[in-house]
Amino acid sequence: AAEIFVGLGQGVTRGAFERAVKGGTVAECFHRIGVRAGGVMFLPRCRVHSLAKGLVIFEIQQTSDPTIR
Repeated sequence: AAEIFVGLGQGVTRGAFERAVKGGTVAECFHRIGVRAGGVMFLPRCRVHSLAKGLVIFEIQQTSDPTIR
């Protein structure tokens, strides 16, 4: 089944994340969400995410005006 990795799991600290990156197990730090053809998902801005194998996506981003922030 196809899935995406979205947002860090509960309790994942910076130190745990850094150790996972160094150890090659960073995928274990994320929530995994199953997806299927034709699905749509909204991710809030700045939400870390990644794709698992077998996916083709269209990622649509809104333009932003940095002077408004």
